[in-house]
Amino acid sequence: MKVSLVRHTADAYETSVASARTCYAADPVLPEDVSSTRQRRQVRDAIAASTLAAGHLTTRQHAHFTFLIQGVSRGVVWSFLHSHPHYNSEQVSQRYVPVKPEAFVMPPGLDGEELANWCDLVAYQVKAYQQVAASLFPSVREEYFDRRPARRQKADEHETAIRRLCLEDARYLLPQSVKANLYHTVSALTLLRYLRLAKRYEFADETTELCRQMLDCVLEVDPLFDKDVERVEDSEDPWALDEEGDLPWEIDSARMAIKNAYSMLLDVSGAIDLDDPLLVGAIDPAENSILLDNLGLQAMDRRTQITEFVHFTFLKALSLTADAQSQRHRAIRRYQTALPDVFPSPERIRTPVKVARCETTRRLYEDHVSEITLRGRSLHSVDPAPIHYTLPNGFVTHFIETGSLAGFAHRWKMRLCLLAQDEIRQAAEEEVRDVMGLGELQGIGAPCHIRHRGGVRPPCPEGDRFCGVRVWETPVGGPAT
Repeated sequence: MKVSLVRHTADAYETSVASARTCYAADPVLPEDVSSTRQRRQVRDAIAASTLAAGHLTTRQHAHFTFLIQGVSRGVVWSFLHSHPHYNSEQVSQRYVPVKPEAFVMPPGLDGEELANWCDLVAYQVKAYQQVAASLFPSVREEYFDRRPARRQKADEHETAIRRLCLEDARYLLPQSVKANLYHTVSALTLLRYLRLAKRYEFADETTELCRQMLDCVLEVDPLFDKDVERVEDSEDPWALDEEGDLPWEIDSARMAIKNAYSMLLDVSGAIDLDDPLLVGAIDPAENSILLDNLGLQAMDRRTQITEFVHFTFLKALSLTADAQSQRHRAIRRYQTALPDVFPSPERIRTPVKVARCETTRRLYEDHVSEITLRGRSLHSVDPAPIHYTLPNGFVTHFIETGSLAGFAHRWKMRLCLLAQDEIRQAAEEEVRDVMGLGELQGIGAPCHIRHRGGVRPPCPEGDRFCGVRVWETPVGGPAT
């Protein structure tokens, strides 16, 4: 793993103090003003300590750090970096970039036969991934040109796009140990929280090393930041995580009922009804042109802010690879169960959509899942890390999500598009069908639905990436194939 600081706010520590002092000063206080004399430095440190101790944390949100993180495991990205709303990331996509056989993070403490078995399992997962991708190519190629018949004339030009669609499903067999590269931007406050919580996640050793490198990068440009670090340093034992991570409330029956589905609506609440004219108009692009703006102005627009006052709660069952995309919608909050310490049964590994449609590939995929499960269950370790690092992307995790209509409407807009990953699109379709059963909302749909409803032409904003299907003419939430 390698962490580099690409961009940063200069003098983060002094900026936090200057912002705090400005609250009580007739004239603004600049960061360079708080350290110009010995007496001011003493006042600076006292203010920094007191604001942090009192929980006045907005002072630590002015400074930001942009890191380039290379070679971190997908497990750490899912479990730690993207498990909260206070970040921004852009990372290499397994949908577009083939995974190399050597691109894996090895859990600590393995040696001898245990190490050999673990490496053999990961190597098998890569081989299975490659075989499934190759097996899928003929059927995916036909589907691609059935939707876009004009492109058959220059079929070779589209081979890369087709192979990427095959990778989308083949990656379900890849383990959480696959390396990722990403840009990751956080505030000084979030970095302090990282340092406090680094030991308390499933991939604790790797997460701790990641946070150490992030801190080292910051201290090189702002040594004073260490004063805040000393005040939050984690000296406690890690919080215990339940083996399976129990879901709250009495929803065991719902968990059983969801079976092979992706989503189940548990609750609707709020201060306004779904059929209220104010809400109906605010969510309809034919009446509210703000919804057609590409900058996403809804949270700043007074009319559209009313969509924050209806909330939905869903029980979800997504594969780890689909959930890794779903969790990027940070306006929606979640309660996530912990990863299992025992390798799951084949029934807990989801079969992706395109694989399920091709009988030959489906049988190959299921054979690989059975073999991966058999090898995974033969791993013997007191530490669950070897299990966590080999869990396939297709492992189904259960969790609860809650959020406002505004938050879900944005996710539905992005994920109902046929260019979205299949599983997360189908999960969005299930959510929308549940909500539409309570009240029809005209502003819910893929970007082409919304643009068509608002009179924008062409309906699809993707240009050459148009999926080939007139989705805007199909019922919202229904399958468009």
